[in-house]
Amino acid sequence: MFRNRPIMFSLATYAATTLAFCRANAQRVGMELENFDTDAFLRDYWQKKPLLIRNPWRNWQNPLEPDELAGLACEEEVESRLICQTAKGWEMEQGPQHEDRLGGLGASHWTLLVQAVDHHVPMVADLIAPFRFIPNWRIDDVMVSLAADQGGVGPHFDQYDVFLIQGHGRRRWQIGPHCDADSPLVPHEELGHFVDDMLEQIPDDDLYRDPDLAGQANPGEIMPDALARLHRMTLDSLADPRAFARWFGMFNSTPKYAEMDWQPETPVAADEVRQFIAGQAPLSRNPASRLAFVGDGANAVMFFADGACFDCGAETADLARQLCAQDALVLDTALASMDTAIDLLTQLCNMGCIAFEGED
Repeated sequence: MFRNRPIMFSLATYAATTLAFCRANAQRVGMELENFDTDAFLRDYWQKKPLLIRNPWRNWQNPLEPDELAGLACEEEVESRLICQTAKGWEMEQGPQHEDRLGGLGASHWTLLVQAVDHHVPMVADLIAPFRFIPNWRIDDVMVSLAADQGGVGPHFDQYDVFLIQGHGRRRWQIGPHCDADSPLVPHEELGHFVDDMLEQIPDDDLYRDPDLAGQANPGEIMPDALARLHRMTLDSLADPRAFARWFGMFNSTPKYAEMDWQPETPVAADEVRQFIAGQAPLSRNPASRLAFVGDGANAVMFFADGACFDCGAETADLARQLCAQDALVLDTALASMDTAIDLLTQLCNMGCIAFEGED
C-alpha cells in the first residue's frame, strides 16, 4: 500500500534545537557511525547548529517497511497521528488509525507519524545504539514518519534535539531561522508535538540546555553537572540535593507510556534467576524501559528503573551500571550467590524491565 513512500526515523532527545541529519544508503545498518568524531560533534554542533551527515553507515537496511508502520499505527496501544493538508489548511487525526482510511489516502499532501516505534520493533530500537554518546536520560523515543508527495506537518518548531535518519524514498527539508517568544505563529489545536502544550508556559530561558555536553564512559549515568543544572532550574527544588536526585531519577525514568504492561504472565522466582545466571543465559533489556543511575557515595548508586528507585550498595552498584550501559549481556556467574543481586534482578524481571533468554 505504501511501498514507495519516504520514511524517516526521528530520535528525539529532551531539550532544544539541534538537528543532525543522517542520510543512509540502501543496504544494512552497522552499529557504529562511519568516520564520526563524537567529541567534535558535541563541541561544534550539539545545540549550536545543524549538521548533515551523508551515508553515515557503511551498510544500511531499512528496519521497518512502510506497510509495517501503517499496520502499527492501527494498533490501539500505539500513539499515532495522520496529518493532511487540505483546502481548509492542516488537519490532524489522532490514532489508532483505520485500515480503510489509510488505504484511501491520496497520492499527495499527507504524513503519518508514529511515536515510540522503538518500544515495539527491536530493529528500530537498535538505531539508538550509535547515539549512546548522548546520556540515556536525555533520550525520549524514536518516532517514525511516512509521507506522500508534498506531505509534511508544515513549518514548525519544538523544544527537542532531534537526529533525523532518512530511510526509504526522498524528502525535502528546510531549516528556518531561530524562533523565540516574538515569532509569529499560526493558531492550531494539536498540530505540534504532544509536549508543546506543556512547554509553551515555560519561558525559553528556563529550558534545559547543555551545549557544553561532553562524552561520558557510561551513557546510563546522570552526571553530576547535569543534576546540578536541573537543580538550579527547578523553582521549587528540594533543599536536599540527594532527595532531588532521587526525585528526578524516578521522574525521568517513568515510562513514556505508563499504561503499557510489560510484566511477564507468570512471575519469575528468585531461584529461576539464579539458574539463568548459573547457566549463562543471555539477558536483554526491554527497549521500552528507562534505566539510569546516580552516584551515591564511594561505591553506591541510586538505580532507577521505570519510575522505581533501588539503593544499590557495593554488591549491586556495578550490576546496576552494567544494566544501564548495555542492552544485552551475559552476567557473571558469581552473582548467582549474591542475594542482593538476585533480589534486584528478580524485581526487574517481574517489572518487565529485563528478561532472560528462555524465560516464559
